[in-house]
Amino acid sequence: MRMLTSKDIKELRAKLGMSLTAFGYGLGVSAGAVASWEAGRRFPKHATMVKLIEMAEKARNRGKVPPGGQL
Repeated sequence: MRMLTSKDIKELRAKLGMSLTAFGYGLGVSAGAVASWEAGRRFPKHATMVKLIEMAEKARNRGKVPPGGQL
């Protein structure tokens, strides 16, 4: 399982068209936590990283991320 970087998390949220608040809500964390991840100040816990990777895969399957895309 490839870990997502802060840049990957920010790009995923942008490609999904979600606010910090909505993205965090979907993951069960605060908007501040998401902002900290995107800035590289903190990193998601393992269980949350798994959810993020699943979100990235679903986005890829829905065509939100091009095949071979960064996420």
